[in-house]
Amino acid sequence: MSNSQRSVLVLVADPRGRVYLSSILERHRVTVAATPDEAAALLRREQYSLVIVTNLGRPPWLALDAIETKRDYPVLFLTGYVDPLIESICRAKEIPWLRFSDEISSLPGELRVALEDTSA
Repeated sequence: MSNSQRSVLVLVADPRGRVYLSSILERHRVTVAATPDEAAALLRREQYSLVIVTNLGRPPWLALDAIETKRDYPVLFLTGYVDPLIESICRAKEIPWLRFSDEISSLPGELRVALEDTSA
């Protein structure tokens, strides 16, 4: 899959978060969902190379509700907050997470790996 064909769905409620993530993902076709319901509806209609879920402007467990346990697309959770409940949800749904701001510098590398995995 070429870069022009790679599409990323980003669940981010916070307007500043949308701008920030869009700038990081500028080389990819990005669709932004502001609510978990909107993200779930988009996932039912389209296929994405990667889904990024954030809790920017949304409680983390509600953001994670948009993601099905059984799915055929990779997911990455970006969060500033992790507790045992969130960890258990991520483990059950096999969703890796990166913490804002500690690990956000590794996001471009994570995206490259995730998107390369879907091109095989």
